[in-house]
Amino acid sequence: MVDRMRQAQLDEWGGPEVLHVVDDAAVPEAYPGHLLLETASIGINPVDWKTRAGSGVADQLPAARPLVLGWDIAGKVVATGHDSTGFSVGDMVFGMAGFPGLGNAYADYVAVRAIDVTHAPADVDPAELAGTPMVSLTAWQALFAIAELVAGQKVLVQGGAGGVGHMAVQFAVNAGATVFATAGPSDQQFVTELGATPIDYTKGDFADHIDNVDLVFDTIGGKVFLRSLDVLADGGRIVTTPNPSQLDVARRRGIRADWVFVHPDQAQLTEIAALQSAGKIHTRIARSFTLAEIAEAHAYGEQGLAHGKIVVTPR
Repeated sequence: MVDRMRQAQLDEWGGPEVLHVVDDAAVPEAYPGHLLLETASIGINPVDWKTRAGSGVADQLPAARPLVLGWDIAGKVVATGHDSTGFSVGDMVFGMAGFPGLGNAYADYVAVRAIDVTHAPADVDPAELAGTPMVSLTAWQALFAIAELVAGQKVLVQGGAGGVGHMAVQFAVNAGATVFATAGPSDQQFVTELGATPIDYTKGDFADHIDNVDLVFDTIGGKVFLRSLDVLADGGRIVTTPNPSQLDVARRRGIRADWVFVHPDQAQLTEIAALQSAGKIHTRIARSFTLAEIAEAHAYGEQGLAHGKIVVTPR
């Protein structure tokens, strides 16, 4: 077992250039309740680059520098701390580490809480696993923990081809809902393949194509959130991801409205892993980078060019 490793650090908030890779960071210990993972792949999410720039969850992180960002990870257990029950050295696992605190995932080795990960399906590629946790848990918690989605309901997913959106579409379809999803022209076929009826948001008002919706899952916010209120059936509800600032507008109209802020949940992730293994859901990977290219990965994500998840592999 080595005692030094590569790690992508930052000393200040700023653009992608503030991320720098060091070669001599100390490999962390597997403290009680923790696992030490050898990283196979790391998922990059919008919160990664927003936090790097000083927003996102920056206010949740310690003042000490350097900081190591990154939360989504897939890797092999190389050491276990005390009370890390259910895992053994050699197990492949994946999960969302420590969010919204420090995840420290941008590294060759990462110490994670055992309760933040689950066993990885052997038949799913590590890159897809690493791209899954944050987006899938966000969608799962919105649809099932908050909205209590059941079979037969009519669902509209705003942003159905995005990271969170395409997971929500698949979960809702698998739950037996009738699903509609807004997407751009190039993603109409993709949304259809996921099992939803696509609505091209570039061709007029989406509300002209749908009404009497039991649940809107909104990943866009702003005007899209406000217009979504008009397509809800009596007793319908809306759950949004961008921010909670617009909830009062819906509530003043008597609409049940909620905001989802994702948190690690091992039991939920285990259910998601079973769906992946069964081939019922897939995570769309847009592009893969190496750890040395972490700044480039952030820059690519910020440009909004990714049709799917961005992942980083150690080498």
